[in-house]
Amino acid sequence: DIAYFPDTESYSYMLVAGFNILYTRAYVNGFSMYPTLNEQLSTTNKQDVIYISNFGKVQKNDIIVMDLRDHSNFGNFTIKRLIATAGDIVSIAIENGHYVLKVNDQLIYTKDFSDGLNTYDSFRAYAKSHLTETSRIVRLDNDNYGVKIHQGEVFVLGDNWNVSVDSSLVGPLNEKTVLGKVSFIIHSSQNE
Repeated sequence: DIAYFPDTESYSYMLVAGFNILYTRAYVNGFSMYPTLNEQLSTTNKQDVIYISNFGKVQKNDIIVMDLRDHSNFGNFTIKRLIATAGDIVSIAIENGHYVLKVNDQLIYTKDFSDGLNTYDSFRAYAKSHLTETSRIVRLDNDNYGVKIHQGEVFVLGDNWNVSVDSSLVGPLNEKTVLGKVSFIIHSSQNE
């Protein structure tokens, strides 16, 4: 998903102005965070609106906004879920007929086969193409790999594994690209 920022509006009320200083409003464009965030899925064709805060520390499982305009695979602002940070090892494997995402061997979540093929294949391709980087890739067993997140990096995924371009494809990203976390969501159905 891409976040795009509307022109700044001027408000006459101090409360609203204070809110706009603390939070940046952006609109959701894309489907990589579906069903959590939606692009024009309501009958009125309005997008979900997000409010981003850049104060406080981002934590695992936060939905974050990143400035990846200089990254060849993204080229814009992007919205993803923060999965792992420095020192973590991320793995995506097949277990009991499901795709399984683990961080430090702890189950984060599972996806049905119909919901995760793109992310699983991308993750395996990334890991296999970096096998010579022994400080990056950890072989977990015969068929599964882990990706170690280094200092200054984050690993992010979209909620919609079938369409998301994320760390499963390009590997960990620079944590300096994180602009903030999504603090509020106004869903398009509420934005009518």
